[in-house]
Amino acid sequence: MIRIVSMVVYLSAISPTLFFLSVLAASTAWPAADTTSGYKISSQDSAWVMANLSMVRIPSGSFLMGTEDDCDKWFSLSRPVRQVYVDSFDIGAYEVTQVMFSKVMGYNPSLMKGNERRPVDQVSWFDAAMFCNRLSELAGYLPAYDIHNRSCIFDRNGFRLPTEAEWEYACRAGTRQRCLSGADVEDLSEVSWYRLNSEGTTHPVGLKKPNAWGLYDMYGNVWEWCNDWMENYKQLKKRNPRGPTLGRSRILRGGGWQYDAEGCHAAYRQRARPDYKISAVGFRLARNPGGLGPLAERKKRVPGYPYSIQGKSSRN
Repeated sequence: MIRIVSMVVYLSAISPTLFFLSVLAASTAWPAADTTSGYKISSQDSAWVMANLSMVRIPSGSFLMGTEDDCDKWFSLSRPVRQVYVDSFDIGAYEVTQVMFSKVMGYNPSLMKGNERRPVDQVSWFDAAMFCNRLSELAGYLPAYDIHNRSCIFDRNGFRLPTEAEWEYACRAGTRQRCLSGADVEDLSEVSWYRLNSEGTTHPVGLKKPNAWGLYDMYGNVWEWCNDWMENYKQLKKRNPRGPTLGRSRILRGGGWQYDAEGCHAAYRQRARPDYKISAVGFRLARNPGGLGPLAERKKRVPGYPYSIQGKSSRN
């Protein structure tokens, strides 16, 4: 596997197109066995993790997914615009932080250190999936990922990455606007850390304004892994689309600290090999609260949550 560290600063200064061409050219080797299997989280850290998980209940609904914008050639991947329906789900109010990741996994892979409240970076899709499974076991949920088959079992109640439809639906928060109050750069600076204001680094989560559903840093800071393999929109379902079962590249959404304003758009799609790691890529959590679990009783549902839920919906 290739871990590109020294290239990070250089790539931040070149064009976004070249940046992601380098992502697609990364090694395709699948990850080795989990090297942190001997790590055991302390009871104190476990309690901290559960107390600091902040999930937002997103109501079910439909929205127009995609965009007709043509200011960047990558927007061609976001067409045709189509009506999509998404069931209710939980999503993290914040990107997963370095302190959260290190307490659960026992190490911090990030290049952009300096404040433990920064989003974790230099995590592959596999790293994110393994984190989700570890956190699920810690919370008493049934892990959603079959790591060896690189697949997500959506009817389980464990933590997972959001689908790109869920991500865009949550990002838009009931609007068709690209960001909080419009589409200009001034508005973007209120909600996002991107190339013009990031000073070449990530920043602690939650410092910018949230969207209408209470989600922070949906634009910029770090690109966020989604669960889906890349697929043309024409091939996807219109109800709970989850992408193809196999592919070469996973979806990234939201833009990052090194990217121009065009990438910080609710409909902007990028892709990368699932083993790729770079300082501009992180993730946030999602979960199906009505899925099967917990871990010890696979045919029952978990009565309640070990974390606080924001939103009007009642607990299952």
